[in-house]
Amino acid sequence: MIVKPRTKPHILLAYEALFRRLKKAFYNNEHIRNEYARFYAGYIGEKRVDYKLSLYPSSDLHLFYDLRLKQNDHYFQMDTLVLTRSFLCIIEIKNLKGTLIYDTLQKQLIQQADGKEIGFSDPVLQAETQKYNLENWLQQFNIQIPIETIIVSSHPTAIIKHTHNNPFHYNKFAHYDNLPS
Repeated sequence: MIVKPRTKPHILLAYEALFRRLKKAFYNNEHIRNEYARFYAGYIGEKRVDYKLSLYPSSDLHLFYDLRLKQNDHYFQMDTLVLTRSFLCIIEIKNLKGTLIYDTLQKQLIQQADGKEIGFSDPVLQAETQKYNLENWLQQFNIQIPIETIIVSSHPTAIIKHTHNNPFHYNKFAHYDNLPS
């Protein structure tokens, strides 16, 4: 059951409003178009995972999309939070094309696509930080429940490679087709 539905992010709505008002001379600005495309791709990737989760309905499964919570003076945001009677699962979604190389020693994600190589911060560390924040947030309500994390690659043609033989990370970073299992 979807408790908090996913809505189009405000940044996409702002870009779309900007495109309606831009003069033709600025309409094809490469920087603006690339930034919009990046945010839009992330949103589409999240929707792919939402669809995959919808194929496995359960009355014991509660889904919170784009959940943002306040912990002390800061906010933290989770792409998807799955609530069951026995545990919570934080799903961090990455919609990156090409080959994704997860380097467990350097703690980074490397994307190889279109002849380029781009480095990203460690998505496992990002999800574990969200887990830590959620545990602290739940503590204020005296709630203790196991929390799992998973990083899901939502691009249909992405190839995931791990640089080191580490079973912990194999189970933490998966393609969206493997999400239900």
